[in-house]
Amino acid sequence: MLYDDLEKSINEAAKRFFSMPPMTCEELEGLRSGILDSINRFQEEKLNPAIQELKDNQEWDKFTIAFYGETGAGKSTIIESLRIKLEEPTKKQQQLNFLEAKLVNNEELLEQLRDGAIIGDGRSDYTLETTSYDFSYIDKKFSILDVPGIEGTEKKVWNEISKAISKAHAVFYVTSSPKPLQIGDDNVKGTLEKIKESLGAQTGIYGLYNKRIKNPIVLKKTAYSQ
Repeated sequence: MLYDDLEKSINEAAKRFFSMPPMTCEELEGLRSGILDSINRFQEEKLNPAIQELKDNQEWDKFTIAFYGETGAGKSTIIESLRIKLEEPTKKQQQLNFLEAKLVNNEELLEQLRDGAIIGDGRSDYTLETTSYDFSYIDKKFSILDVPGIEGTEKKVWNEISKAISKAHAVFYVTSSPKPLQIGDDNVKGTLEKIKESLGAQTGIYGLYNKRIKNPIVLKKTAYSQ
């Protein structure tokens, strides 16, 4: 409704402008016609598509968070942990189905339903489509998006990445390296440029360094040393 009202107001203003009578001065009329052509072209090529994109992608009834970043940095692992910890509804149902499959010893179904099934297997571009998980806390609703990796074969997934980021109110950029994000050159875009291209004006972005630890004892030592 909001975008429909906005589009209607813009169209009414443009209609009034276009209905103005021609000017008697030939030079001024040429200037007026050029301005009208520019406005019409801007509306058709830029404004209307932008409004339609907001209609298609923007979320108003829940806060949307996208986990975005390098291929293999652990985005899906973090999201799976949050699903388990926060008891996301589809995860709870999946765990119940897992127990039922275990009772009948269905090995194939067990593999599909196990915790961590959404996590990659080491191959680049394991996540090719954005997956949304809905959560609620008290009376608040929010959604987490698992977005394809930025460092894979991006031509295959760029449309998915752009749609997801345009929906998000906040983005966690996940990296497995403590180094600052890199800037590209004339031939290759760096990570910063890629992020900037797909972020919406309303989106906040936060860095998340996902340090890989194989032995949980390291966590205890780190905690004691702080």
